[in-house]
Amino acid sequence: MKEFLKRFYLYVEKLKNQIIIAIDRLSAKDIEKAQREYDLLYEKELNEKEIIELKKNAVIRLWKYVMAILIVIIFLTSTLVRG
Repeated sequence: MKEFLKRFYLYVEKLKNQIIIAIDRLSAKDIEKAQREYDLLYEKELNEKEIIELKKNAVIRLWKYVMAILIVIIFLTSTLVRG
């Protein structure tokens, strides 16, 4: 049982790291753009809260696209099944 929990924990950690990397890739352009704007306006760096907010917005934006595609697929498959 200990071995199973250890493997499970390692799997979860690996999955968590992959998700963090994916979120960083999704939000990289938004963060760079916001950093340039913030630097021009205030001559300061973005703080951690603003970076987290940008990452959250990138994930939400992606989720909206995924949900729209899923809804279309479900609609098309339901119409094909009914004939």
